[in-house]
Amino acid sequence: MSDFNCKTSARPSTCKVLALGLACGLTFGLHPSARASQVDDLLAMDFQRLLDVQVSAATRNEERAFSIPAALFVLSSEDIRRSGHRHLADLLRDVPGLHVGRFDGNKWAVSSRNALSRFASTLLVMIDGRPVYTPLTGGVRWEVLNLPLADIERVEVVRGPGGPLWGANAVDGIVSVITRPAKAQAGTGAVVGLGMDGDIRSQVSLHQGLALGPELHGRLSAQSTVAQVGRYAPSSLSNHRDQRAMGAKANDGGWSEMVGGRLDGRWDANQRWSLQAQRSRARFSEERASSLRPLLPNRMGYDAGFLMGEWQVQRGAARGVAHLSVDWLSSRDDILRDDQRIVDLDVQWSDRLRDHQWTVGAGWRDYDSLSTLPPANAPCIACFGVWPANGGGQTLSLFAQDQWLISDSVQATVGLKVERYRPARSSVQPTLRLAWTPGTGQTLWLGATRAVRAPTRLERDSATFNVPPNLIPAFGCREVRENTCLIGDPNARLWTAEVLEAGWRAQLGRAIDLDLSLFRSHLSGLGGSNGSSDRAPHIQGAEASLRWQIRPNWSALLSGSLHDGSEVLGSQPRATMNLLPRHKTLLQSRWSPAPNWELDLRAEQTSALRRGTLADLPGHWRLDARLAWRAAPDWEWSLSAHRLNDPKAVEYYETLKVNTVGTRGLMLGLRVGL
Repeated sequence: MSDFNCKTSARPSTCKVLALGLACGLTFGLHPSARASQVDDLLAMDFQRLLDVQVSAATRNEERAFSIPAALFVLSSEDIRRSGHRHLADLLRDVPGLHVGRFDGNKWAVSSRNALSRFASTLLVMIDGRPVYTPLTGGVRWEVLNLPLADIERVEVVRGPGGPLWGANAVDGIVSVITRPAKAQAGTGAVVGLGMDGDIRSQVSLHQGLALGPELHGRLSAQSTVAQVGRYAPSSLSNHRDQRAMGAKANDGGWSEMVGGRLDGRWDANQRWSLQAQRSRARFSEERASSLRPLLPNRMGYDAGFLMGEWQVQRGAARGVAHLSVDWLSSRDDILRDDQRIVDLDVQWSDRLRDHQWTVGAGWRDYDSLSTLPPANAPCIACFGVWPANGGGQTLSLFAQDQWLISDSVQATVGLKVERYRPARSSVQPTLRLAWTPGTGQTLWLGATRAVRAPTRLERDSATFNVPPNLIPAFGCREVRENTCLIGDPNARLWTAEVLEAGWRAQLGRAIDLDLSLFRSHLSGLGGSNGSSDRAPHIQGAEASLRWQIRPNWSALLSGSLHDGSEVLGSQPRATMNLLPRHKTLLQSRWSPAPNWELDLRAEQTSALRRGTLADLPGHWRLDARLAWRAAPDWEWSLSAHRLNDPKAVEYYETLKVNTVGTRGLMLGLRVGL
């Protein structure tokens, strides 16, 4: 990426001029020659095809989504294009049962079936099979994932446990992002967005397809994003303690940029391979609260990258897949510095033997981290960090799964995964699932699963440095070494969830698709090595979605979730705190009133978050709209409006920082292909 511009949010005008110039140049270079019928074919949505989409996140094998015994939802490339979103985290708002809270100009909290948290450590997120969470916190730094949405083929979301197949962190859900093969993005393409208020100030995404041979294709991608700043919320809904004026612009701007490439090829008719590489960096600002002094400005910098290779072989009904990836992330802020490296190897083999589809595999992950305090002229008093500075661990795993076709309409799935965590201990994660497809456009399913979440490094090694002797009792130190208060528990137990699920998926006529799921989770081991827990032992709920193809050019999606995600702290009664919205309702309408026009509306209602002795976060509505004009399949102008009705809703509250709220905004977009 060029060093000229877009490196700070202080020069947005330059970014906008360059982006606008690029948009105009690409526009005048186009020669639209597609017939209106071609656009008509593209805009007409085939409802039956949506039900037959093939997915792999739930079973590790490509299968028809409609018959899978799991709470599953798929965002297609068409869903992504018409969403109007510009970031992966915001895109997940459109998934039933997922909860997304943006709490400043550049950060998100995303959760499924558990407490809404910035570092939700029970939701596994993968991009092309590569896990992207950090073992330091167990969660995902969504602000670092500057992934061009135009490169995504689909997003598969499994609500519920996936530990027997995918291991630790897949306790409450799986988000599997599948990017497009290089061959699918031939030629040159660009997506440009210019924002007025809202979330994004400017975004430019480019890709170049490369045809290097009959069976060798490549793609180069780049993206630069400049975020808008948020506005200060009332002090009752933030923790700036009236040190900032409500509604004033906040100190939480920033930018991110990435370059990446992909190479796909074949060795023969039965073997194919893929190589991917990416380099990214980001710089953001925020403010943190402190009980010892006024608000602390915090500057954050991320430098990240990865290399990944994939090999697939197909021999009749047998199929083998191997992934090897190396990730590195260097994070710098005014509080903590961390350099991590992760090597991840995953192999699997599946074959059909009569009525049994067997899948077996193994995995190995090596995590190494160096965490230190930032250099300072004076000692940092009561600064939070980890001890010892060097840390990490390894995970070894084996799994097996048998999908047994008992009859033409009944299938049983039995799976087991064994993991060994170093320096922790071992876990066994079994699952049993039944699916009945009676041949009337219905699937009824049941599931019983045990999933495990391994302790994070912060839980094992957290510490506070240079603690004054008079403050040591207040920090709850388990040990004090040279003014260093050791807080973490090196013997922290594994978190476990024993989950019962049931679901019904049905085609109601030729135009309506209904999906309903129920679940109940029993949690244990959440309180540390002694087994005590300060959280609710049970979480239960229901999730439903109804997709209606009203006409060939008009579809609607209505979804809702009802979760009892209550948690308790200390001696407070159960249900005084609710760290997950009890209910969320989403209504989407996608209408193509003319062959080259699209009008998309989205309304979301989320209930309040009850926080006991702290101020509740009130429930809120959010209304988004998108209007697009498509002169050709590869040429689209769009105008997106976000937060039309309630631009100042507080979606999430993090106690360690000053959360801010978004504003009503407009985004002018251009998508072109040459």
